[in-house]
This record gives sequence, structure tokens and C-alpha cells, in this order.
Amino acid sequence: MDKPLRTPPPYPIASVDHALRAATILQMEGGATVSQIAERLGVARSTAHRLLAMLVHRDFAVQDEGRVYRPGPVLEPAAQSPSLVSRLRTTALPHLQRIVDLLDETTNLIVRTRDTARFIASVECRQALRVGSREGMVFPAHRTTAGLLLLAELTDEELDAAYAPERYRDRPADRPDLARLRTELKRLRRTGFAVNKERSERGLVAVGVLVRDPDGTALAGLSVSMPSMRYDPHHLQSLVATLDATARALEKDLAEQGPRPRETQEAEMAGTALTGTTVAEVMAELATLEDPKIRAVNERHGDDHGVNLSKLRALAKRLKTQQDLARRLWETDDTAARLLALLICRPKAFARDELDVMLRQARSPKVHDWLVNYVVKKNPHAEELRLAWSDDPDPVVASAGWALTTERVAKKPEGLDLPGLLDVIEAEMKDAPDRLQWAMNHCLAQIGISHAEYRTRAIAIGERLEVLKDYPTSPGCTSPFAPTWITEMVRRQGDQS
Repeated sequence: MDKPLRTPPPYPIASVDHALRAATILQMEGGATVSQIAERLGVARSTAHRLLAMLVHRDFAVQDEGRVYRPGPVLEPAAQSPSLVSRLRTTALPHLQRIVDLLDETTNLIVRTRDTARFIASVECRQALRVGSREGMVFPAHRTTAGLLLLAELTDEELDAAYAPERYRDRPADRPDLARLRTELKRLRRTGFAVNKERSERGLVAVGVLVRDPDGTALAGLSVSMPSMRYDPHHLQSLVATLDATARALEKDLAEQGPRPRETQEAEMAGTALTGTTVAEVMAELATLEDPKIRAVNERHGDDHGVNLSKLRALAKRLKTQQDLARRLWETDDTAARLLALLICRPKAFARDELDVMLRQARSPKVHDWLVNYVVKKNPHAEELRLAWSDDPDPVVASAGWALTTERVAKKPEGLDLPGLLDVIEAEMKDAPDRLQWAMNHCLAQIGISHAEYRTRAIAIGERLEVLKDYPTSPGCTSPFAPTWITEMVRRQGDQS
């Protein structure tokens, strides 16, 4: 008879949990720095340093010459090499996040060690009632979806060895019935997926598939977990299809990477910038920077990413300019990846038509703004695009044309018909869609700020239309209401003169 279902302790001790998780990270991934442990555990660097120092004291960890902490003699190595586990986790994280984005359920990557299943990566969904992260946890392999699928890959002799009676001499009740297990594994080989209904934890259902290497050898299991009350058997086929598609994409990324030398891994741990960085590596690092609280704030403004922009800029600084990588990151259609692409690209290297396509693909307001301000304004085709976009029937595209016009109003007004621009703004801004209205209002304010001869009319237009008059403004910030904006900026210019 199997042991009871796992339940969390009623009085968890956070410091113990952090130490155990840190030890697990070292064991499964082969090594980590203080800053990496601090980020993974969500603790201060000083706390992470104390945890690692205690692990070293008790021989659970050792520190090498590069100040990287590695598994100590107490930790039994996993069946997979640490470098493989680390690469699996790093490459899989963006794929796990995409499943979460699609299904809004927690997703996991699991490897097998003998008769146990180890969760090496876990991305939680955002629902209030959800399955929590199992990263670093170990379960009996025959109780998890991925564990069962990985056991199904074993020969009869290998299965017998994994569940040899002498290994269970002190815990015979934990050993499964091998005859029943073989029957189940035979069925899983036919179906190619597994469903776990409360076998590992009460109230939980999971569905999983395998991830293989180019030779067809099973590397890990990919699973999605949800509260049993949300599981609908009628959706099983679509769940399996989503997992299968993701597993194939992950397999492709792993195959493209090929074997990675130890020197490369250690350089990454030290935070060293490397040329030839792959999209998978960047996406994995972006996934580690994801913050649910930041995402929640950004989503209220239409931006679907959760990466702190200061950290994103730091990553861009380390990557330096890489035009090819920038183009590949843009193609991912991931908002954080596209923002990073705009920071590491060469603005003058894009063709006119390429920028036109990119603008129409830029669905996130932040991506749209960065594309216009960081790339298009520096591109030799900027004026040609300004003229084309200003007359575009798509209001979002037209807003980019107005943003470029505002740039010219401030820096190169020669040749612009400023009275004509004011005529258009006066006639169309009041009823324009939000993004276009904001861009036209900025242009109105800029005309009033930069050109004294049109200031009175610009203020009068703003007062009559009352666009953004009641826009909430934080203390110390200037209101976007054009008359207020113009008056305040002119006052500041006067103070500086």
C-alpha cells in the first residue's frame, strides 16, 4: 500500500524551507552564485549568503575559486548531470510561461531519479485558487504524471532495478505493485500522455507529456496541474495538444543549442556577457525576471509583461548591440522580448518596410512607444514614415505619425505647416481614439511650448476641447491637459533662462 497523500506542514519554518530549496538548486543545477540564490528564493543577498555558509559548514555545499557554490559531499548527485538539468530548466522556463499564459494553470518540468520524480521548474498561474510551485520538490515517480511517463520508458530489467525489494526493506509499504504498474505503463506507452487524478496530492489533477532529445530519449516530463474542481475531461484532448506542441518547441530549442561547454555555463553564472547568445537563453533569463506584481500593474495599462524595466536595461547593457538577436527576439511576439530587442538593435539597420511591419505588430503600448522613440526616430526613413503613418486609417499607426511630427515640432520645425497642424488638431482631437488623441494632444502642447507665436491659439484649443482636463496626475507631476502643460513648461524655461 502506498503512503498517504502529501500535505504541507501546518507550521512551516521559512528559514528551513529556504535552506532546503537552496540545497536542491545546487544539487539539480550544479551550482549558483549568492545573487542567483537570493533571486530564486526571493530573499536578500545577505540572507542567501548566510544560508549558503551554513550549507558549506554542514558539507551540503562547497564554494569554488569563482565564488560559485556547488553541491557538497552530502548531496547525492541526480541521475542527470547538473549541466543538463540546468540547461533543461533554463530553456524550458519561457515555454512553461507560454502554457500558463494560454491555460492559466500551473505548469511544471520534471525529471526522474531512480524511483522519484524531481520538479526542476515550475511556473504558477495567476488564479486565486491554484496549484502552487513544486519546484525543488521530490515525489514518488509512480504518483506523478511525468514520473509515470518516464518510468514507461524503462525496460523490464530497469524497472525491476528501480523498485528492487532491498531498496524498500525499511519501507515496504511504499513499494508499488509492479504487476499493476507495468499494466499502467503499457497503456501510457500507447497513449503518449498521462493523467494524474489526486495520486500525488489531494484535490489536484495533472496532465503530462514527454520531452525528448534528438535521438528520441526521454529527458523530462512536461505537465500542467490544476485544482480537481477545474478539471474537465472534455478538455483533455486540447490540454494534451497544447502540451505536445510546447514539448516539440522545447525539443527544438534544446536541439539548436547542442552540447554546451562547462566554461560557457560558468561564464553565465558570473554574469559575463557572451556573444552568440540564443533566443532560448534570453527568454529564460527574462522568465526569471518576471514579477507578478509588476505584471498586474502593467496589464492595467495594456502591457502584458512583468519585467522591471531597470533590470531589462541592465540585461540589454550586458548583451550589448546584437542586431540578429534583436530580430529573433522580436519574432517571439513576447512583449518583454520585444522591449529588449529594441534596446539591443541597431536603429539605422532597419529598412522602411520592415519598420512599417513592426509598428503594426506592436500591440503593446510600451513596445509601440519604444519602437517609435528608440528606433524609428533614429532611422533614416523617419520622415518618410511620418508622412505615411500620419494619414493611416489605423489610429494606432496614425498616433506614431503624430509622435514623429511632435519630434519635428520641437527639434526641426522648418517646413512644417504649424497652423495647418493646429487646424487638424482642433477639428479631430476631441473624438479621436485614446492613443491617437494622446499623440495629438502632445503635439498641441509641444507647439504651444516651442513656438510662442502659436502659444495663445494652442492654449485656446486646449481649453475649448478640454481633452485630458480631468486626467489623474500624481503630486509633483505635470498634468497632460495642454493649457496646464504649456503654461508650466514655459514657466520652467523662464526660470532656467
